[in-house]
Amino acid sequence: MNTTANGDLKIDGNGSAPGGAYDTVRINGTGKITGNVSCRMFRINGSGTVTGDLTTDDGKINGSGTVDGNIDAKKCKINGSAQIKGGIKGDSLSVSGSVAIGQTVDVLHVKLEGSAKISGDVKAETFQSDGSFELNGLLNADEITVALYHLKSKAGEIGCGKINVSMATTGFSILRSIFTLGQYNPILEADTIEGDDIYLENTVAKIVRGNNIIVGRGCVIDLIEYKGNYQKTGDAKVQVEKKI
Repeated sequence: MNTTANGDLKIDGNGSAPGGAYDTVRINGTGKITGNVSCRMFRINGSGTVTGDLTTDDGKINGSGTVDGNIDAKKCKINGSAQIKGGIKGDSLSVSGSVAIGQTVDVLHVKLEGSAKISGDVKAETFQSDGSFELNGLLNADEITVALYHLKSKAGEIGCGKINVSMATTGFSILRSIFTLGQYNPILEADTIEGDDIYLENTVAKIVRGNNIIVGRGCVIDLIEYKGNYQKTGDAKVQVEKKI
């Protein structure tokens, strides 16, 4: 463990350090910080644990990281594997690895290119997924964009201004379909989807409710309630359609 006069903390090997206020924190080996940590910049490049809360302007986990408390970060990026036992709030959350979050996510902008499992609700202005997610609670965002590359994404309830769920048609998804003899069929599952403007492909839901709704290929919906325009295309299956 190395600390400098200006309040930096660096763990290069196997070490531990107390929580506190630092300028930069770097864990390059296997490190443990006991207690709450606040810093301008936080990095895990090896395997790191924080036993309390983490507050930072710029946080990044490139290896394997565990935070036993909450994260409050202007910018939080997870490139490796992370377990956050509390919640996350801040300006942006980006995941290109995998993350498990135990409580609520309240972040302005969420971008998923890997996988995320979230036990609480998600509140955001924009939510973009090119990966996969499992949300047990409510996903509430002004604008939601989901490109289905992986086997399944799932949310309990979805509330939004605008949502676009579409099948990915290039790159990985085409190769995956070839190698699975055309049986590759990624979907989004939700109990309820409610928004102003809704476009869905490969979505399975009990209730879809909104102003303007388009349901396309691969959709299986129990009930659709719409106020404005409604269109069903492709092989979409809807049991009940109701204008309200």
